Amino acid sequence: DELIDILDETGKVIRQEEKGKAHKLGSWHQTAHIWIYNSKKQVLLQKRSKNKDSHPGLWDIPVGGHFQVGEKPKQAAVREATEEIGLRIKPESLKKIKINKKPGTRKLMLGKPWLNNEFQHIYLLKYNGLISGLKMIDGEVEELKFIPLKKLETDIASEETLKHYVRHPKEYFDFVIKAIKKELKK
Repeated sequence: DELIDILDETGKVIRQEEKGKAHKLGSWHQTAHIWIYNSKKQVLLQKRSKNKDSHPGLWDIPVGGHFQVGEKPKQAAVREATEEIGLRIKPESLKKIKINKKPGTRKLMLGKPWLNNEFQHIYLLKYNGLISGLKMIDGEVEELKFIPLKKLETDIASEETLKHYVRHPKEYFDFVIKAIKKELKK
């Protein structure tokens, strides 16, 4: 299990811990999220691999992952984009829209205790390339697809369709969708 930086409640690094242990204990840690959209008002989604230890087989942010020990936010985001979908990007192409402090809820994830307390560094990235230009990394991503931003809005508003997505708070989705719409107006 990889080592990650553990933070206090203010976001200051206090020690390192194995990722699995951090999730078991509910230790605060950092993640990078990259929401990818295009000029056609579409957003890219990834279907998480059935082999993932959390939320297997659900649709989610196209790029998301944990910081490695000592990594800076954009450095983590750039690395995750390459590791998860084979997309090589320049740090300056990322637009940071928020650092979201997200306390988790204690639950069982695949039969194991789970509490995911995160500082989420959320970025937007405009990508007008084709899905065929991306790679689905084995063990990480099962499928990639662009959907209309409007469909994402509709899907998260309905319990019936929301069950196909990783459950993020409604405020999280609303904030990201609003930020993408603002970028599309530029």
